[in-house]
Amino acid sequence: MGLTNLPHIEAVREKRKHQFLLYKNFLQNTVVKFQELNDLCDFNYAYCSVVIEDKASFNRVLEMTIQDKVGLRRYFYPSLNTLPYYNPTECAVSEKIAESIFCLPMHFNLTDTEIETIVNKIKLCL
Repeated sequence: MGLTNLPHIEAVREKRKHQFLLYKNFLQNTVVKFQELNDLCDFNYAYCSVVIEDKASFNRVLEMTIQDKVGLRRYFYPSLNTLPYYNPTECAVSEKIAESIFCLPMHFNLTDTEIETIVNKIKLCL
């Protein structure tokens, strides 16, 4: 974020928290899974990572984001254990999550209307 923006960090965190909760609200009762947050921790809302376990739905969402230029991105992909400069090691959980997780767009100027549009496009892919 940089030292220049440090005085604004709480406003940025609150905006991202609002965006995260908006995504979570709009995507409830769908196959989209959010990370369970521990009540004893203070989440920073830097990312809004979600999992879609159904491969066909996941691929449709990825294709839509490319076609419609939605700023969605893969998260922890590929699984680090599959990189060629590591000794081959099986990490089944990591590999499964890497194939089904991505981050939803979040930035300070993203509007609630834009989030709703993104969510509606995602829902059409599910």
